[in-house]
Amino acid sequence: MSEKILFTQEDIEQGYYPLRPFQKWLIDRHFNKVKTTMMNIGFLLKLNPQIDVDKLAESVNTMLKRHDVFRTRLVFHPQKNELCQRFDGEIFPVVVENWSDEEFESFKKFLAEPFLIIDKPLYRFYIFKTPSANYFFIDIYHAILDGTATAILIGHELSMIYKGRNFKSDPVNYADYIAAEMSLAPEIFESAKNYWKNLLKNFGDEKHLPPPDISEKPTWKKNKFEYDFKNITKKFFHDSGLKETNFFMAVSMIAISKLAKSKKMLMTWVHNGRINPKESRLIGLMIEQLPIAWDFSQDITVEKFLQGVDTELVEGLKNIKGLDFVYDGYYEDGCATFIFQKKNYLVPDKPMICGVPSEVLELKSNFWSAAQNTLDIEIVLLDDGNYFLELSYDSGNYSEDAMKNFAEVIDKIILKMQDKNILVSEVLGED
Repeated sequence: MSEKILFTQEDIEQGYYPLRPFQKWLIDRHFNKVKTTMMNIGFLLKLNPQIDVDKLAESVNTMLKRHDVFRTRLVFHPQKNELCQRFDGEIFPVVVENWSDEEFESFKKFLAEPFLIIDKPLYRFYIFKTPSANYFFIDIYHAILDGTATAILIGHELSMIYKGRNFKSDPVNYADYIAAEMSLAPEIFESAKNYWKNLLKNFGDEKHLPPPDISEKPTWKKNKFEYDFKNITKKFFHDSGLKETNFFMAVSMIAISKLAKSKKMLMTWVHNGRINPKESRLIGLMIEQLPIAWDFSQDITVEKFLQGVDTELVEGLKNIKGLDFVYDGYYEDGCATFIFQKKNYLVPDKPMICGVPSEVLELKSNFWSAAQNTLDIEIVLLDDGNYFLELSYDSGNYSEDAMKNFAEVIDKIILKMQDKNILVSEVLGED
């Protein structure tokens, strides 16, 4: 990463900040599909009648002023012609708009629109008041904000402002974080980059995915398949002391290795990128997508395998500053992406807005996805202690039957891996 940093302290003093690696990766993908709304983090909420919409508007405006990320503008550096970001844009106050029910129903079809990203505001907040109900629309460009930050905004900060509560500390500025990141010693970035180079050197062009069952591939199209796991509940993790994320990631790696009939396994996993308490309060784009690789040629017990996965995840986070090597090489295109989260953490069905539950309404979506992932594996913990699997997949590669089979294979492996003393070869073997 160090040799790619074109920006200096003088640039920072002039207000020009470089894009962080994942920001650049997202924006590059967006340029390939400019019509996409995949880069929108958007929600339309039907507000609880108890909420005072004028007070809500004041609270939103206070929140916007608190965080420099809402002043973000993507611009080209005047001398270097490099896309970068400034944090001195104008904040446009939110006002309550009065609409008839018919006007609102017609207009809401156009709420989810792609962002124009060059020197334009990168968020939209609207409050609509109609005779029958009030609505709050939130839409933020993903390259400046991630889901964790959005949850902090919606679920915590906005409610605190609305209720008149004081914050214990000032917000952490995203611009300051970037400046501090730039000031790190170059060898930190070089060492981290070398870690990923060594990890990925034997995982080149090979596809680490279940074999496709559709040969005549049409234009890429996203589809979803959901599956309720039958062989595990939260109690297993309570009793065993194992970490959910690590266990399910290990299960997914074995399932893909089994179906792909490959001893070498590469996958990426999504982390919120917040390593310390200061970063946990940061409103900005911190999310990262980290590779994890494994060679199943050496047979070990499930217990040893899980310990190995734990070690690899820790080492990956230690080297998070070198991920530009991964993004620049598009390694994630040849493998599945793993995500674990708790239901209702990011977007609950009834999110608490200003201390009372509101309702999430469905928005129009499009199929112009900027990141055409072949397979995303998302495992979700439900409120009742059960888990379900959501597979987001390219229906030009896979049929629904193939995804059903993949889900069932994962469920069977989950059952086998609850015996920590059996060999991984037994889990990989024929059923």
